[in-house]
Amino acid sequence: MKEGSKPIYKMKNWVIILILLVVISCSSVRYIDSNLTAIDQSQKGQIPANHHMLKIYPNPFNPETMIQFVLPRKSDVKLTVYNINGRVIKELVRKNMPAGEQIVKWNGKNRYSQEVSTGVYIAKIEMGTPSGSLITDSTKLILVR
Repeated sequence: MKEGSKPIYKMKNWVIILILLVVISCSSVRYIDSNLTAIDQSQKGQIPANHHMLKIYPNPFNPETMIQFVLPRKSDVKLTVYNINGRVIKELVRKNMPAGEQIVKWNGKNRYSQEVSTGVYIAKIEMGTPSGSLITDSTKLILVR
């Protein structure tokens, strides 16, 4: 071991936690609304081939991040940021949006325009389909102040 370097077990706890959060943030939670239990041939084409839609950059972020998603068709979209306890922090989008790539910026503020604290947040998108089904995707956001 080089002189002056510390073994990993002597690193500050916050550094280890930050490293773990970065590693965890590389994964994403994906699911389709629980009302849709199976996909039959009549539903083919209603769910995009790549239903993992949310991409976040930068992540971890300070003071703002971009949330990118692609809509396969014109859709009603709701994009909401939640804290780790599931409470709504801010609803970023709730409108009908055209097909194609969309980018939404989140400035790290809540619905009252107050800065939120350092932590892990969840961005969740809900997109309606022509048949009335709901496609949902979510991913982690890490805010470091």
